[in-house]
Amino acid sequence: MYPPKPVPLEDVDLSNLDVFVRNEAWGMFDTLRREAPVFWNPEAGGNQGFWSVTRFADIEQIDKDHETFTSERFVNLEEPPARYMDQRRSMLETDGPRHQALRRLLMRDFSASTLRRYEDFLRGLARLTVDSALQHEEFDFVDAVAADYPINVLARLLDVPAEFTPQLVSWGNEIVGATDPDYARVLVDSPESEQYAHLPFRSPASLEIYEYGRQLAAERRGGSGDDLVSRLVNRMPEDGVPLTSTDFDNYFLLLVVAGNETTRQAISHAMKALMDQPDQLAFLRDHPDRAAVAVEELLRFASPVYHFRRTATRDVELHGQRIKAGDKVVMWFASGNRDESVFADPYRLDLTRYPNEHMTFGKGMHGCLGAHLARLEIRIMFETLLPRLTSIEQAGDIVRVRSNFVNGIKKFPVRVTAQARRPVVTETRTSLREREGDLVIKGIDQAADGVAALTLADPDGAALPPWTPGAHVDLLLGPGLVRQYSLCGSPSDSGTIRVGVLRTPDSRGGSAFVHERLQPGSTVRVRGPRNHFPLVKSPRYLFIAGGVGITPLLPMMAEATAAGADWTLVYGGRSRASMAFLGELAGYGERVTIVPQDELGFPDLDALLGQPRNDTLVYCCGPEGLLAAVEQRCAAWPRGALHVERFAARAAAPGAADRPFELVLARSGRTLTVPAGRSVFDVVQEAGVSVLGSCHEGICGTCEQIVLGGDVDHRDSILNADERDRSETMMICVSRCRSDRLTLDL
Repeated sequence: MYPPKPVPLEDVDLSNLDVFVRNEAWGMFDTLRREAPVFWNPEAGGNQGFWSVTRFADIEQIDKDHETFTSERFVNLEEPPARYMDQRRSMLETDGPRHQALRRLLMRDFSASTLRRYEDFLRGLARLTVDSALQHEEFDFVDAVAADYPINVLARLLDVPAEFTPQLVSWGNEIVGATDPDYARVLVDSPESEQYAHLPFRSPASLEIYEYGRQLAAERRGGSGDDLVSRLVNRMPEDGVPLTSTDFDNYFLLLVVAGNETTRQAISHAMKALMDQPDQLAFLRDHPDRAAVAVEELLRFASPVYHFRRTATRDVELHGQRIKAGDKVVMWFASGNRDESVFADPYRLDLTRYPNEHMTFGKGMHGCLGAHLARLEIRIMFETLLPRLTSIEQAGDIVRVRSNFVNGIKKFPVRVTAQARRPVVTETRTSLREREGDLVIKGIDQAADGVAALTLADPDGAALPPWTPGAHVDLLLGPGLVRQYSLCGSPSDSGTIRVGVLRTPDSRGGSAFVHERLQPGSTVRVRGPRNHFPLVKSPRYLFIAGGVGITPLLPMMAEATAAGADWTLVYGGRSRASMAFLGELAGYGERVTIVPQDELGFPDLDALLGQPRNDTLVYCCGPEGLLAAVEQRCAAWPRGALHVERFAARAAAPGAADRPFELVLARSGRTLTVPAGRSVFDVVQEAGVSVLGSCHEGICGTCEQIVLGGDVDHRDSILNADERDRSETMMICVSRCRSDRLTLDL
C-alpha cells in the first residue's frame, strides 16, 4: 500500500467488490480526495447509486450532523425494503434521544474506568491465545490469534459457554461477509429472496443469533447477573421506552458482530503492517511504555471498517455537488484515515505519530461503543505476542473478505520462531503483599464426579511463593469471574500448588471455563496466595466439611497431624461419587467420618457441637446452609473457637443501611465522598487510585485495606469477631463506615 497505484477518475467504482478483494480501493480513495471529494457513484442492477465522501473534514461534518444525514434509513450501502428495515433496526439505525437511550444502556459497561478492572482477565485470555498459537511454527494468524482472542473476550462479557465461541465466530463471518461467497448462506423464503440474499439481515445467521439471544435473555431476565445480556434485559432505557423483542434481537446481534469484528480485523492488519515495517515492530516490542500512542496509529493504519452510510433528509450542497433528500451518502472512513491534509505521509506506519485523531471509530454520536475495549484488547495482544516472537514472516498469500464494508482478512498464513514464555510476576503494595504471575497447568485429575484437581507450576520451574494451610489463590478467568480456590496440596512443596474446582450446573462462566477450556499445558494468571482462614495452634480440632469445602481442610489435617494435635473430620456430601479426595482421606483411618447424604443423611451437628469444649477449635468450610447451621450451634462455644470460610457473600445484617461519608486517602492526600449506594472500592478506583478487587462480595479478601481511622461497618465474610472489633483492616468492596469520616492507608 505504499504508495497505492494511481487510478483515473473514470475508473473509480467503489461498488465493485472485486476492487476490495484486490486491495485496490486505496488508489481510488486518493483520486477522489484529490479530484472529486463528493463523487456520485452509480450502482449496477438498477440500484440508486450513492455519493462518496472521502475527505476527513467532510466525513466528520456528516457524521456529526444526524439531522441532515440520518442513520435511520440504513448504515450500509444496501437499500432494503421498508419491511426488512423494521426487522433490522438496531441502535445503529436510530438517531437523537432514542439512540442515546439505547447507547447508555451499556455505555458505562464499556467505559475506560470500568474496563480497567478487566485488564488482568484480558491479559490472561491473550496468553491463552498466544500460547496455543505458538505451539506451531506455521499457522493462520486470523484463525489462531486475531479471531480467537476478541471472540473469547466477547464470550466472557456475554457469559456464553466457552464451547460456543466457535459458533459466534461463524455467525460473525456470515454477517459481515454476507457479500463473500465463502461466508454467505442464502435464506430462501420469498420470490425476492435472491435479490436481497446478500443483505446481512437476510442471512440465516441473523435468525440463529436472534434465537440464541432470546434463549439467554429468558434465562437471565429478572436475575442479578453482571454479563451484558443480563444488563440488557434487566435495565430500562433512560427515555422510559422498554426494549421490544426486536430491539433486544438487534442489540444482541450488534454485540455479537461488532463486538469482535473491528478488533479482529485491526489486529490482523496491524500485524501485517508491523511485519512490512520491522523497525516499527521492534519499536513497539522494545517500548511498551509507548503502546497507548502506538495503538492509535495501528487503528488508523488498519481502518478495519471501510464505510458507514447515511441518508440525506433534505437537499444540501457540498463541494459544489447538490445532494438531494433521500440520496445515499457514504462516508469512507478508511479514506479519511489517509487524508494527506490531516496525516503527514499517511501511508507510512509511524507508531510515534501524535496527535492522531483518526476516525476509525467514527466522529459523531454513533462513535463505536466498544472503542475503549478494542484499544485495550489490541494493546494487550501486542504486549503479549511481540516479546514471544524471534521472527515472523508471511507463509502464503493473504486472502481478503469480498466486501466494501469490512476491511477484512480471511486468510493470513505466517511462519514464526518463538521464544519460550517468561513468567511475569508483579508485586503490588496493598495491606497484603499480592503476588501475581502466570502458572502452567502440569496436570488435571478427577478428584470426584464434577471436581477437577489442577496442579500448577511455574513455567520455568522456579519456586512458588510460600503458603500456609487455609490459603487460597485467585484464578483470573473473566470480568466478574475471577474465582478464589483453596490450596489443597502440601505447603512443603515449593514447586507446585493444587486447587480443586467443582463444576457447578448454574455456572456463569468460572467453573465452566476451568473444566472446558483449561487443559495440561494451559497457562493461567494466578494471584496470591492469601490466607484469611489460617490454622490457629490448638491441642484439638474438629474439622467439618461439606462438598468441595474439603479442599482447605486437607493441608490443615496434615499440619495438625505433624504437630501432634488430636483431630477428627466429619465430611458430608451428596454421594460418595461426588465427594472429592476420598482416597487421600482413607489414610487417616478412624479420624475421618464420611457422611454421604444418599446413604446416611446429614451429619448430626447437634451431637458434634452440642457440648462446648474449651480445648477444641472448630474449622468448617462448605455451602452456606452448613455454615449457618454450624454457627448457630457454636453460639455457646468460647469466643474464637469457630473458624469458617465462605464461598458466597454473608447475608446483610438486619437493618444495615447505607449513608454517605467522607473518605480520606492518607498517602494520596485525597479526600473523597462515598455516597449511599456506592462502594468504597468503586469511589477509590474511579478517583484513579490503584486498588485490587476480585469478588466484590466480601468473600475473597483481595480488596483488603488498612484502616487508620473511622467506625467501620464490616459487611464481609472474612474477618472474625476479634478482627472486626479491632478494625485494623476492612474489605472496601462491601464494608462501609458508621461515622462521618473513614481514613485508609491509600
